[in-house]
Amino acid sequence: LGPARRGGPPPAELGGLVPRRAVYPRHHRPRGPIARAAAPWPGALPAPSPTVVHEPPLPIEVHDGGGDVLRVSGRGQLSGAPEAVLVAGRRHQVVAWAGPWPVDERWWDPRRHRRQARFQVVTEAGAAHLVVLEGGRWWLAATYD
Repeated sequence: LGPARRGGPPPAELGGLVPRRAVYPRHHRPRGPIARAAAPWPGALPAPSPTVVHEPPLPIEVHDGGGDVLRVSGRGQLSGAPEAVLVAGRRHQVVAWAGPWPVDERWWDPRRHRRQARFQVVTEAGAAHLVVLEGGRWWLAATYD
């Protein structure tokens, strides 16, 4: 097996191991899983990719300016702006954010269906994170270095 980009919107699915025979020299036209990974992926995060993927994601809370947990409607409307992130009980002020990017994966498969709202946030300490709301719970999915 060798490392290769696989594609996929969740950060944990961006790369992985593929059979060596699937990795072709640069002068050959890619086929199979390599070609699919090079194609645009709907719902993928914009470059650059996060450097640390938290697997499993870490439970957090994202609060709005009133101190309430931030909510996102099924249409992607926010209950407020992200003002603070609570990680392991420590409060971090949000100074910049982007999102939400709603993702509705595998809607045709009831057992594997996932709905998420993804955000990128930057805290006052300069840390940048990918945070995800899924099933009414907030998660720290990845960190940018």
